[in-house]
Amino acid sequence: MTNTITQTEIRHLRLQNSLLVNPANRTLSQTVDHLLGIQAQYGNAALLNLYNRIDNIAPQDFQTAVQASPIVKAWDNRQTLHLFTQHSWQEFVTIFGDRATWVTKHLRENNIDPKEAFDHFHTFGQAHPHFTRKELFAEFGDQAPILFTWSALLLDESMHGRLYLPAIAATNTSFTACPPVPQQSLLPTLQRYAIAYFTAYGPATLQDYAHFAGLSQTALHLTEMDLSSLATFEYDGKTYYGPTDNLPTKMPALIMLCKFDPLLIGYADKTWLTTKHQKKIWHTGGQIEPIILIDGDLYGTWRYQLTTKKLNATVDAYNIINKQRKRLIERRLAEYATIFGRSLGKITYTGKAYGVKS
Repeated sequence: MTNTITQTEIRHLRLQNSLLVNPANRTLSQTVDHLLGIQAQYGNAALLNLYNRIDNIAPQDFQTAVQASPIVKAWDNRQTLHLFTQHSWQEFVTIFGDRATWVTKHLRENNIDPKEAFDHFHTFGQAHPHFTRKELFAEFGDQAPILFTWSALLLDESMHGRLYLPAIAATNTSFTACPPVPQQSLLPTLQRYAIAYFTAYGPATLQDYAHFAGLSQTALHLTEMDLSSLATFEYDGKTYYGPTDNLPTKMPALIMLCKFDPLLIGYADKTWLTTKHQKKIWHTGGQIEPIILIDGDLYGTWRYQLTTKKLNATVDAYNIINKQRKRLIERRLAEYATIFGRSLGKITYTGKAYGVKS
């Protein structure tokens, strides 16, 4: 049975299913697996996007807990750096590992033989399972700036299941080379991946799913996927799939999402969040702003800066935020500051709502 649904209901269900309405009493690994990874080219933002979905770890203990977990960083879908568990990363290599990257073309354009470069890297990795960027550059000498432009060889090796990083590394300088991840059967893996996506991010369309994966619907074998276990909804002439039609009874008073939160990159259609302010959140060039939701509605964007002792923040508000809600924002920012070993500094409110240009 297909039920009709409103845009507000879609937003509320997505917040609930991605573990933001009732932060999960789950392990860190279970949470990362539920989300199919967390984009992590901004490492601190990835940590905060994970923290927002956890309710059983104090902020002062959070980084230590992540370091003790089986969470790693690796390049995978959309050829971007993510937090994964080692188990889920192996599944994703089956889906994404045979996709061509830009690296071979980049090497040829710079007159470097790709096979020689990869063979050299494999030999080095076998002799040095754990290595730093400094050691890597010393090994490859004058070619290193080309080989590792935008992490080139590292990205390709990780996409093929042969390299990962620790979840927390100050400058991404510590790497682990490993034997190639064993390939699993593609179609059963895609079936699990599809159900997992709609479970964590539904209600969503097939177009949304392909956007999240960074692959075409043909490459995802969508016509061969069995989605009958999911609930179906209809909105604006489109079919949406999700795990349940049980709406949350109440939205949290405050939700703060950081850069590249999975919800902000999970959908082709951005109108579920806003029509008016899309260009303020999703910028040309792929940058995505952190956002503030109050009672499930978009209230603005925000940014933070870390000094040696303080976390300072700026809120670009689309609406006036009252004192009670400001206290909630202050409390959450104080938790973020504690995660990074700082105290909360100054919070500045800007935007048209405050008569201040952002």
